[in-house]
Amino acid sequence: MRLKYKTFLLKMSAVLFLAAPAAADESVLYDQAPPKDAVFVRLLADNAKTDFRFNGRVLQRPPGTDTAYAAISAKTLGNSEAGTFYSLLEDRNGNLVSIEEPKDRPNSKVHLFLINADEAPVQLIVPDREIKVVEATAQFEIGSRSVNPVQTPLAVQLADDRTIIDTFDLSLNRGQNITFLVQNGKITVIENRFGPVIEPAG
Repeated sequence: MRLKYKTFLLKMSAVLFLAAPAAADESVLYDQAPPKDAVFVRLLADNAKTDFRFNGRVLQRPPGTDTAYAAISAKTLGNSEAGTFYSLLEDRNGNLVSIEEPKDRPNSKVHLFLINADEAPVQLIVPDREIKVVEATAQFEIGSRSVNPVQTPLAVQLADDRTIIDTFDLSLNRGQNITFLVQNGKITVIENRFGPVIEPAG
């Protein structure tokens, strides 16, 4: 089977890498320094709204910050630990589902995340040899893998019958976090980025 690759040159400046040595210290990425007990939340819903609810609090996301992590003080949220990362997805009824992400993200590696909003389990592979990079990931779960910087084709594949949904030729750089979002039968490749510091509106 001949594969068609989409090329994504996902590159960030060396200055950004050097200035952000730890996941919990992202002050250089924000106009306003994030709180020391920051929790990082991003809304990946297909029809994302400006207002959304997380841990019982209403949050307002400024326009133009789609898919970016917002920094929120853990003490204003209640049941959230400082330094944790969350992605929010919508289920078929329009309710938000919270997915806690891995916290350990050393800048010496490239971090690949596979988030599945669809019913069928999916996995991330190197298509030429069908080597699994991220194991089968069920609906509303996240799979992850830390890899060395490399330029390689990657594909998202249905875990059950090994049908390839889409393929991507990626140039991966040290310190990057890349998310493959499976939603409504489509794959969106997201270079993880940081947005505003926000406070609950209610």
